[in-house]
Amino acid sequence: MTHPRPRRPHGGATTLARVRTIGPGRGSATTLTPARTTGTDHGDATTLTPARTTGTDHGSATTLTPARTTGTDHGSATTLTPARTTGTDHGDATTLTPARTIGTGRGSATTLAPVRTMWVPAAVCGVLALLLGLPFAGGTAPGAVDRAAAGAVAHLSPGLVRALVLPTEPYVVLALGVLAVVLCLRAGRKLEAALALAVPVLAILLTSWLLKPLYDRWKNGTLVYPSGHTVSLVAVLTVLVLVTRKAIVVVPAALALLAATAGLVGMGYHYLTDVVGGTLFAVSVVLFSWPVPRRVPVPSGG
Repeated sequence: MTHPRPRRPHGGATTLARVRTIGPGRGSATTLTPARTTGTDHGDATTLTPARTTGTDHGSATTLTPARTTGTDHGSATTLTPARTTGTDHGDATTLTPARTIGTGRGSATTLAPVRTMWVPAAVCGVLALLLGLPFAGGTAPGAVDRAAAGAVAHLSPGLVRALVLPTEPYVVLALGVLAVVLCLRAGRKLEAALALAVPVLAILLTSWLLKPLYDRWKNGTLVYPSGHTVSLVAVLTVLVLVTRKAIVVVPAALALLAATAGLVGMGYHYLTDVVGGTLFAVSVVLFSWPVPRRVPVPSGG
């Protein structure tokens, strides 16, 4: 039989659009047409977009089409991304699409949209890189920190300084980039493999064609802020850290950057602030460009 008006049984779902319903049990409802539904009691689910829903138990709801759902009480589920959801128990809901989930109550799961959590540190690094170069724009003189860094490496032998700058050589950076691509392809992550090649190149081009002319800082007849050597190395190292997803990779990456910093300053190629600015900018570009892995939802057992 057809009921054009909303129905709100205990623990069930309220359908705000005209629907065809079949009530096989207490609080259950079968929605056979797209409907906008809301619910606020135990185990209900709120569907904020047109959805095809079926209820088979006390207050449960099955969403068979992409829906934006929210739940507010025991056993409810909050879905903030289009998801295929199924209700199988007292108000529980299981999300079958990749999502970031947090369990918040008895049998409940909160499904959140994939949040670009790396955008925050990316923005911070980008802003710091831009601000750091402002005091030196259009000039040639080092800052106090630059002079201190140059003095700290002045005692190093020429041979050691040349060795320390090796990580920034193009053949080293290229080898690290190829390694990142191979690791991605072996893991079947084709998108990341493409990004492993494209993103460092993008960072280098932005440095050479945009930032260096913009800041117009000179040393030995060359534009130096931010350091292009540093941008190329740090971009590839950051990609490797993201590709391997292992914190242990951060250690050799940090050591390589530290050695390169001493070598670049010791050879007189760059000021310390050039290297720091290049590091911040490279990290910012990579984090902005890199996709955040999605987690498969797991209903809370709490």
